[in-house]
Amino acid sequence: MGCNFAEMKVSLGMLLWAPMLAQEGILKEIPAAFDAARRSQKPLFIYFSAIWCGPCRWVEKKILPNDQFVALTDSFIRLKVMAASGEHSTPGGDSLAKLYKVSAYPTFVLAEPDGQPYYTWVGLRGNDESEALDNLKWHLARAALYRIGEKPPDSLAIEPHVKPFSAASALEHLKTVVHRADTASFPQALEEYLRFFPDWCAAWSISEAQDVIKRLPMKGEYFRRWVWQHLDTLAQSLPEYAWEALREALIWTAYDSLCEKVGFPQCATLIRVREPVYAALLPSAPLLAKKYIAHRLLEQRDLKARWEGALLLIEFAEATYPPRTFIAEGDSIEAFIDYLGLMEIAEALSEACPDTALLRIPVRWLESATQLAPQLPLFWQTLAQMHFYLHDKESARVACQRARQTNQEHVGVVYGFFSFSFSLGEEFEREIQRLCQRIEALPGSNHPMRGK
Repeated sequence: MGCNFAEMKVSLGMLLWAPMLAQEGILKEIPAAFDAARRSQKPLFIYFSAIWCGPCRWVEKKILPNDQFVALTDSFIRLKVMAASGEHSTPGGDSLAKLYKVSAYPTFVLAEPDGQPYYTWVGLRGNDESEALDNLKWHLARAALYRIGEKPPDSLAIEPHVKPFSAASALEHLKTVVHRADTASFPQALEEYLRFFPDWCAAWSISEAQDVIKRLPMKGEYFRRWVWQHLDTLAQSLPEYAWEALREALIWTAYDSLCEKVGFPQCATLIRVREPVYAALLPSAPLLAKKYIAHRLLEQRDLKARWEGALLLIEFAEATYPPRTFIAEGDSIEAFIDYLGLMEIAEALSEACPDTALLRIPVRWLESATQLAPQLPLFWQTLAQMHFYLHDKESARVACQRARQTNQEHVGVVYGFFSFSFSLGEEFEREIQRLCQRIEALPGSNHPMRGK
């Protein structure tokens, strides 16, 4: 994985901990589990959960306390890690999830006593405890062979199929198949999901199912071809917003494919040439092309290229979502900064010309956003960083303090259909503390933007 697990163990060991053992014999403190594995030389069985994960609740209620589960995993040091759960995350859990590249829940990781992973999978397939435990046996048998470097026999080559008993279970299976980019299982998983509905319109009326469809273009050539082949049917079946997101994903991955073939900046020229073709599929394709080229430019080391990328991203952002529109539509508030690329703009422009008036644009966006959603520490943090780039010590200090204050207040608010808890936890607090220290190290300044 390219990770230094010795360093990981040292950093984990720095956490304060008192070993906590759950009733089912699962450790809930990361340092305790890694220390136990090191001392006993037993491998680790790590279960990653999230507070918002429905299937995780079922696993925790039906599987983890099960005597058969305990027997199957008796040769492991068992560890439960809460991640992607804000203040409910296990201390160090988000970092460990990132280290093991966990992106879906529940995820199971088997690792050597030193923390080096040797087998990972997502979810337990089955309509009841018995089938789920059989699925666990199958994974453990495969893992044991992988651990000693042997190829699994044909009997363990394909995961035993469990026919879903409901639309929800069929959708969960389809999500897992797509997440794994499992081309062999996709046709059957899709067929089993669709059989619970009278037509495609009903099948794709569920938001989680729409999310699966929107991710397909990013999962490889096989899935992109499938989308292109069924484009007309999907156009008639998907709600407008999901249909637009799918087309954006198709075009974006087409740009990626083109860039891989000819490289950058040659692909930028070809993208502009092909704009009319993509515009026929998606009217906003020219704007999307601008955003794609901007992000590619921002990846370059050349300062001039990064400058051009920042300018393009500003044009894209101003033409799409002003802060008030974006937030009023109920989209994910945290996505606002990433979507508009505010930090990329700030970094590129500050490197090229720290006094540029162009930084007034992203600063204006953030100031508007902090007025609309003052409870969001992420907005204040980004605003503080922008003022830091401008060497505006006073404004940066104020924004940084507001970030710390809002993070500690644990405020919850509902925007549209989304509910947010705005405390980002201890790791964010440490990050803000470091930023505050960097700001205090700045000399006092009167930047030209001050007072404007």
